[in-house]
Amino acid sequence: MKKLLLNIAVISVLGGSPMLAQIFQTGTSDEIDQAKDSLILHHEWWLGLNTSAFYALNFGTLTVEYVGGTSPGSEPIYAKTQGGFAYGIGTGIALEYRPFQSPLGFILTLAPEWRWMKSESTVPIKNDIYAYNATFETQSRIIYAVASLATKVQIGRSGTFLLFGLNFDLPLYTIDTFLWQHEIPDGNPTNDEPGAPQTSIKFATHVNFKPRVGLQIGVGHDILAGLFGYRGQLITPYICLQGATPTVSDPSSWNGANVRLGAIWRFGL
Repeated sequence: MKKLLLNIAVISVLGGSPMLAQIFQTGTSDEIDQAKDSLILHHEWWLGLNTSAFYALNFGTLTVEYVGGTSPGSEPIYAKTQGGFAYGIGTGIALEYRPFQSPLGFILTLAPEWRWMKSESTVPIKNDIYAYNATFETQSRIIYAVASLATKVQIGRSGTFLLFGLNFDLPLYTIDTFLWQHEIPDGNPTNDEPGAPQTSIKFATHVNFKPRVGLQIGVGHDILAGLFGYRGQLITPYICLQGATPTVSDPSSWNGANVRLGAIWRFGL
């Protein structure tokens, strides 16, 4: 009987020991202390707006018709321009899925985008009465539908991430495309014939813009925000490099590679 009472007393003392209570205490992963500068997210789905702008350097040759045949069987006349640059801006929706406390995220963006493109020639040419000593400049304004599907890889706990994924460009509507023929003075007197020296002529033309599929790589940073009295929001500035299949592929190939700068605002669903 004395031995039984002694055992009960020992168990009671040990059970009340703070050290042993900590040893045998259990808890959930949500109770683990996080670093004060960490980004702690409590949503799996995020929905919001994406706004971005890009600047592109073009390469390759763009071939456009600038004088059509005026009689049956006559051949049209083409001008070739090279390289150039482009820029554009668009706003659309963004949807992100991020498994809880996972370093990976998956983000989809969809937007209409206005674009301006230019290419030009630098070597003057002569073409019968249509060009005496001329260079050419092609300009286009187009509305595209732009989609991006990317994987985000979190770097540490501060909110910085790497971005890898696909981008899709679909031309919806060509606002206008025209060709400038710039005559460069070569010492000959000016006259009234088409393409005479010291003149510039504007031709309406057509470019067959193609759908594009490409790759992108970039970096961004998620920032917790508290707009409109609701704290479950993210603002994400980002920058990425993009390349894709040709912008124009027939009768010559013309393409571009661009850098895109944007920001996404979204809230947890």
